[in-house]
Amino acid sequence: QPSTGHAEPYTMSYFSFYNPTHNDITIALTSLYGDPDMYVGFANPNDPYDLPTWGDFDWASVVVGSDVVYIPHTDNDYCQYCTYIVGVYGFSNSSFTITATTEATSIVQLVDGLPQLSAGNLHQYRYFSFRDHLPMENVTFRVTPITGDASVFVTNTYVPGDGKTQEQGQLPTSKNYLWSSWDDYRSQWGTVTITPNSPHWHNTVTGIPYTIGVLCSDQTVFQITAMTSDTTEVLRVGVPSSIHNVAQGENQRFKFYMPTTTQDITVAMTVFSGGPTVMMSTTHTDPYCQLVGNHHAKCYNYTWYMPVSTDVLTVDHSAPCKSLHNCNPAEFKVGFFYVNVFGNVNSMYSLTVLTPSQSVQLTEGVPVTVFTTLRTVCVRSAQTDACT
Repeated sequence: QPSTGHAEPYTMSYFSFYNPTHNDITIALTSLYGDPDMYVGFANPNDPYDLPTWGDFDWASVVVGSDVVYIPHTDNDYCQYCTYIVGVYGFSNSSFTITATTEATSIVQLVDGLPQLSAGNLHQYRYFSFRDHLPMENVTFRVTPITGDASVFVTNTYVPGDGKTQEQGQLPTSKNYLWSSWDDYRSQWGTVTITPNSPHWHNTVTGIPYTIGVLCSDQTVFQITAMTSDTTEVLRVGVPSSIHNVAQGENQRFKFYMPTTTQDITVAMTVFSGGPTVMMSTTHTDPYCQLVGNHHAKCYNYTWYMPVSTDVLTVDHSAPCKSLHNCNPAEFKVGFFYVNVFGNVNSMYSLTVLTPSQSVQLTEGVPVTVFTTLRTVCVRSAQTDACT
């Protein structure tokens, strides 16, 4: 189960886990906003205040965006029967989830709509589980490689042993699965959609949950998201979403969190085909459109709207209601922003949320729509992040 956390700028949040095995360890830090860095060390039984910091650690990952620390059991500093301490440092105001796995067959529980970062070596599987919330609903599993490549295999017949009961069934692999990303030639990346009409479907609310195996075809870092029919998908600021297909007349909902009102927000859409419509609100969780005629959309419950002539929606923090009617500046506030994408025609697209201080994490093979404005380059203070 992923743990969630928040790190204020220039502060450290700590997590711990005990390692009773002699297996490789993978620690994945999924950034939802900001730029958290990760530092790993050991608990000191003689000094509980001896914790890893940015200047004193055994392992670290300090890349922009999400981080992964991989500790092989052959590492000189590896320790069995030890408690590991993970420090997450907020280089900027950051929110994140974090998981630690200590076995190749460890199963991470996915949260509906919440992206989860993971990583694996060549020909290695990473495993996840997911249970529906409602008896009759569709579920989609999307895997987006950040580096390398990955395939997805799903089953609903596996039950892990717990020491009291025996293992039932087999983990999904390329030779043992019920559904696979290989089955859909239209999927540019690993995507599996399962409906109540799919062969082998059963109710996972009360029955055996889905087990998802991701096969890494290289040294791969990837993001996986489980989405049910009516769930709002969480966007990570600065990270392009996976590629989505939206049918004509269909609404697809997203949300992202903003911890500040001092920065502009841009929602950039990279359109691969068709012409979707984008709108956004903070006061309504369900902005939506309806098709009137063949190609005209009438939309509701929104404040900001992407102009037809562009693929970029920008909200100026200093004038959030500029050129808008029925807009209250107080609607630009700390919290979740709700985004809806409507299919005027059958369309394929990807979304990226941008802020001036957030770097964009490029995904291998995925183009990203960005924008530039005329600005003055400045040197930022390491202490205050202000221009000097």
